[in-house]
Amino acid sequence: MGELKQNYYGSLCTEMYEILQEQAPQNELDFYLSYAEKGKKILEPLCGSGRFLVPFLERGFDISGMDLSGEMLAPGGKFVFAVDTVFDRCEEDSDYKVNVSVKTKEGYDLILKGKNHYDEKTQTQFSPSIYELYRGAELLQSETMDFQTHLYRHGEMDEYLRGCGFQGISVYSSYRKEPAVNDQCEMLIYECS
Repeated sequence: MGELKQNYYGSLCTEMYEILQEQAPQNELDFYLSYAEKGKKILEPLCGSGRFLVPFLERGFDISGMDLSGEMLAPGGKFVFAVDTVFDRCEEDSDYKVNVSVKTKEGYDLILKGKNHYDEKTQTQFSPSIYELYRGAELLQSETMDFQTHLYRHGEMDEYLRGCGFQGISVYSSYRKEPAVNDQCEMLIYECS
């Protein structure tokens, strides 16, 4: 007898589910469709094989899905994503500096100030930021953010992906699908099946 996995649809469970639940019930699908709006993003957690997700896609909605059970996801699908690399780390800043300044529709100035610190040991880029909204010289609102990004080395992600069950892993250094040979590029793009 195999290992008992909590809340996980294995291959036999998936096969039975596909036989019994091949398509979404129309009344339930119509109910969920009544909430959908074009131009807005939709996320379907626990999407399974996509019996709801696919009809949303066919109708032109911007929908994404995820599922813990790899067996539930559509065969032949690919998991594609990008990560920043250690090569792309930012210069060290001692003080906040203006990164971006834009005008709001009301004519106010919205400014993003930030500074950076890279921790070599943890491969973490720390980028504390301050958003400020001004009407002329008057500060109307201020908001702080603490961005922390793990920067990856070539090969670092591969072990995690194999541990998740992916066997076919391609790593690119650009959107032109040039194979990555090291981490001397701004990002690593993964294509997994």
